[in-house]
Amino acid sequence: MIFIFSFNDDPYKHILDENTKIIGFYDNFKSFCSSIEQEIKSIKKEFYRWTLFDEDEYETKDLSKQSNEFLWFQLFHDVILHFLHDEKAKKEMIDSCYQSNLENEFEQNYQSKGALDYFIKNFFLNQMINEALRTKNIDRLYSLPYLRVDLINNLTSKHKQIRQSNRENLIVYRQMNLSIDEFNQLQQNKGKFISMKGFLMANTMRSVMRSSINRTDFISVLFEIECNIKELDDQVSFADINQSSLEEIFIFDFNTTYRLKNIQQNGQLWVIYLNVVNDERTILQKYIDDTHREIEDLRTCKDDSNMQYKDFGKTILFLSHIQD
Repeated sequence: MIFIFSFNDDPYKHILDENTKIIGFYDNFKSFCSSIEQEIKSIKKEFYRWTLFDEDEYETKDLSKQSNEFLWFQLFHDVILHFLHDEKAKKEMIDSCYQSNLENEFEQNYQSKGALDYFIKNFFLNQMINEALRTKNIDRLYSLPYLRVDLINNLTSKHKQIRQSNRENLIVYRQMNLSIDEFNQLQQNKGKFISMKGFLMANTMRSVMRSSINRTDFISVLFEIECNIKELDDQVSFADINQSSLEEIFIFDFNTTYRLKNIQQNGQLWVIYLNVVNDERTILQKYIDDTHREIEDLRTCKDDSNMQYKDFGKTILFLSHIQD
């Protein structure tokens, strides 16, 4: 990113179109510093472990004009399921693991039905996939589509077993160390939808470990996640991956949507209460419908400046077809 401060911006204006990294030109030092601060805040948010969505936006606004990470993750989840799932894709997955000890293991023993076990038991895979999701690393995200398809399908299959059981309600817990900025963002967004940037693991034991991070700029919190299984549809996927008599460990798909119900301090511990909801499909469908309308409006405009929307329109049209 490039910020240019100059009392005379004429010598630099010609390079604006040549360099997409230029954020802006400034002749006022206060505006110059303010712009840099805003970009830093924006970059920090990109590395937060979740995305947020305001329910009011989905009910009252044209979602086609919204640039929101929440929508990006919901769309990406759907796109993954339509990637090729053949031997070529499998070989690309194996080749992408050459830096770890997984290459030979995958080549000799990998089976699609065991993808979830591989993901849970292998720290390298877990970190690589969740880190790519959290940072939206496109190269990484598209390097393992075969495995991601298998992970999602494994979760869906195991989740059906939960829905077929007599279980009606589930409460699980996950402890995290949050930065002050992350914690404040959650405090300011109670009642909104939240989606984690990655597969989330949580367990049924409400145990709290003392934080190993001895820093004043981090806060140890406990997420309490409630799932009303009977009210959720098949679009929400989570599965039990450890059915021990002491505790159960569940993993949630990365497109799972929660409502940030409340945040309370319990002694020295902050507890963040989440409810799993199934509103994401309605939001996503409205986004596609709104975008269809925008594309139709653009078709009536002959201004060449609107040509930039063509590829975007094709993408949305494709995404709308894969919903069916």
